[in-house]
Amino acid sequence: MCAFERSEKGMEFNMDKKRDCKIVQDLLPSYIEKLTNEETNKYIEEHISACEDCKKTLESMQNDLDLGNKKAEKVEVKYLKKYRNKLRIFEIILLLIVVIFLGNIARKMAILSSLSKKSESYVTCTNYHRTVYGYEYGDYYKLAYGSDGSAFRKLDIYTLGNKKMVLSTRYSDEGTEIVRMLASKSEGEKDFIAEKFYVEKGENKTAYLDKNTPVYFELSSDIDIFYNINKPENLWDLFVVSLYTTVTLQEYHGKECYYISTPADRSIYGSMYIDKQTGLPLCTVGGIQDENTQLVTEYAYEFNTVTEDVFAEPDISEYKIVK
Repeated sequence: MCAFERSEKGMEFNMDKKRDCKIVQDLLPSYIEKLTNEETNKYIEEHISACEDCKKTLESMQNDLDLGNKKAEKVEVKYLKKYRNKLRIFEIILLLIVVIFLGNIARKMAILSSLSKKSESYVTCTNYHRTVYGYEYGDYYKLAYGSDGSAFRKLDIYTLGNKKMVLSTRYSDEGTEIVRMLASKSEGEKDFIAEKFYVEKGENKTAYLDKNTPVYFELSSDIDIFYNINKPENLWDLFVVSLYTTVTLQEYHGKECYYISTPADRSIYGSMYIDKQTGLPLCTVGGIQDENTQLVTEYAYEFNTVTEDVFAEPDISEYKIVK
């Protein structure tokens, strides 16, 4: 074979080899990703075993792919760490919210329970003077006891053992009316009975000496205002009450109090001030009569200050007697 023929065959071989290399190199990405079939894989592997260039190209591609995978893994790990950190922060915040919420509920439960127990100690008290004021927007509240329906009223209730005196002062356009009720109860009886009423209206004085009327102005009635709203029968009821009740520490007329607020649909008393030391109500806000009227009632207490002098009867000669 002449040199020219050998040269020509060598050129054909080189051209075939280059063509095979290009084909193989085009197939290498799919081969690496395992997307080629068995026959193609066999063709590529046979070529690579005899072709150093394509073998190096394959190794380079595999190294690049491994490097890319490692970078992707690092990115994924970094993302997962950020996600986990954010999730951990969210869990901590959620836990703090739950702890604060439950802590606030527990605080209110403890306060309401403590106030109820403190007020209970006064239920059996038999020596006290309490005053009840009714206000409407800063003025004495218009009570519906006057003949014209426009009277204002202040109540002073004195109790000493089995004796009670109720002093009712009413203010109206017709003048001031003072009603003194003297009541007592027999041993073992529950209710006080008022037999004598002394009424003063201007210069007119009238004595009703045989009324035989029950008098219900008990200290327990003030305590019941608090009990009915905030004294649950069991721990679950106390928890439920604490959910909708707002309790804050405030000052009222120089006394440290708990300001307790309840939704309008839960009680006729929208809010109240309860003496922190005694558990007794000092003020209630509510008892709405109409859309434009909100009642404010204040309470004042004195204990162990009532003496027999309070129950002294006035000079009957100055009164018109009605039997």
